[in-house]
Amino acid sequence: MSQKGKTKNFIIDGFKICPRCEKNKPVEEYHFSLKKMSSYCKPCHGLMTRANWLKTKLIQRSQELMRLCGITLEQRDALFVAQGEKCDICGAVGESVIWHTDHDHATAKFRGVLCSFCNNMLGMAKDNPETLRRAIEYLTAPSVVEII
Repeated sequence: MSQKGKTKNFIIDGFKICPRCEKNKPVEEYHFSLKKMSSYCKPCHGLMTRANWLKTKLIQRSQELMRLCGITLEQRDALFVAQGEKCDICGAVGESVIWHTDHDHATAKFRGVLCSFCNNMLGMAKDNPETLRRAIEYLTAPSVVEII
């Protein structure tokens, strides 16, 4: 019969049962603070800490998206799929791309998912279409000045 959830922090002869993996391990396999000993052995403690960190990170990301753009993380992911899972400006794809949720800073409306380079480009231009038009003109026909 499994004792999961029924074990306490009892130490018997220098051993304690971890409530997650249910193994009887020496107390050296547990973290200690000044006031108490961890309930979980070091490997289980690490797994649980990582799982809680990932869960917290997703919750924070979802809250940030709602605050900035008025959409949930699930809506953003669905919109990204509908967008073809590529950057809306340069067409970048792949696992190595760092993705940003682009939004209009004046209206806080979601515009799309962009790669970090394109998102930074819009930010550097302060979302000003005229600045970007002048940049296109500069790139297509630069005014070269000869210096003697």
